[in-house]
Amino acid sequence: MSLQIFDFVIYGKDDQPKLIVEVKIKQEPTLNWAAQIHAMYGFGLLNSPFFLLALPQVFYLWKNPEKFSDNLIEPTYRIDPKPLLKPYFDKSGVSPNEISGSSFELIMFFWLNEVLLGITKENEVNFKNQDWLFDSGLVDAIRGGEVKA
Repeated sequence: MSLQIFDFVIYGKDDQPKLIVEVKIKQEPTLNWAAQIHAMYGFGLLNSPFFLLALPQVFYLWKNPEKFSDNLIEPTYRIDPKPLLKPYFDKSGVSPNEISGSSFELIMFFWLNEVLLGITKENEVNFKNQDWLFDSGLVDAIRGGEVKA
């Protein structure tokens, strides 16, 4: 098996990988395509409880993803990231349909850091309508951790 390189790995306070993030640009991604990407990365090399496939128009999140499965596994969550990422796109002056891969990676880096460091009981209102962050256990897993590119 070859070593996989991920766009981001988020480590928890315990220095263990908690979230693997792969950033892609693709027009009209399907669930089947997302499941193929998930299977392709296989990410058993890092024992992470979460895998996020991030695209400008949709996030796919797997919780406790099966490792090295021959079966295509649909994501646990399908998320509309537009409300989350709108401030970043507004500041950059680029639309989600026009953004390059490297620019979207930069937006994701800033957003991940905001989630990682910015969610506290006092400002959880900023993440209103993003129940998946909390319901999935992702916030608790990564809070106080570190993003590594």
